[in-house]
Amino acid sequence: MRIGLDLLETERMERLLENAAFMRRAFSASEREYIQSRGGSAAQTAAGIFCAKEALAKAAGVGLIAVLRAHEIRHEDSGTPYFDIPGVSVSITHTARTAAACVLFDPGKAKF
Repeated sequence: MRIGLDLLETERMERLLENAAFMRRAFSASEREYIQSRGGSAAQTAAGIFCAKEALAKAAGVGLIAVLRAHEIRHEDSGTPYFDIPGVSVSITHTARTAAACVLFDPGKAKF
């Protein structure tokens, strides 16, 4: 089992939400739609999703660019986030100022 962890100040993401090119590179269309639906907590949501992708890259030992383009965070009806990758678990948290994510990656089960 491998672990990836990432942390991001949400203030940084607030500025990046206005950058359409960054948003297209960092988030899938469905992720961008989900982020926009979060209203006043859009920056926290975007920061959490970005942290999850960074944590996945760290746990899997791959570059962030490969994760940004190939994998997306989805949400169960309850709001629980997940990657659609067997052998990968994710937890995301945020406050008004900081977002963090932790990913557990099982190299024996993950089809990456």
